[in-house]
Amino acid sequence: FNGAGGWPVALLVFLLFWLSSGTISVSEVWLAFWTDGWNNKSDEFFFTIYCIFAVLGLVLFSIRGSIFARMALKSAVKIHGMSFEAVMKASMFFIYVTPLGRIINRFSSDIDKVDVLLVDVAELTTTLLVRCILSIIIIAA
Repeated sequence: FNGAGGWPVALLVFLLFWLSSGTISVSEVWLAFWTDGWNNKSDEFFFTIYCIFAVLGLVLFSIRGSIFARMALKSAVKIHGMSFEAVMKASMFFIYVTPLGRIINRFSSDIDKVDVLLVDVAELTTTLLVRCILSIIIIAA
């Protein structure tokens, strides 16, 4: 977390995961109330509240996505710098024996996996974990 801005940024992103997923879950519960004809309110009332939740969810997802992407970019820059520094400190024997193409290929493939795959999997895993916990809370309530 230190490369991405430290614990405060990580906690902010985690809070945004909860808020954005919570907004979507609450909108789903609100839709269930609407379809059950709860409290005999007009459809305009339910639709207005549902639209408020939808817009709030969209805004929170956008903020979360941009902060998460910035956090991932900062981490990637730090990891790449550390990897490059480690290769530059390698012995001359390693540099002479290993072809330059192999070093560049290893850097590009590993950094691509860290930058793209790991970030996507981390975001998806966190989103699904939060949604599962919220679903259990809603079912238990």
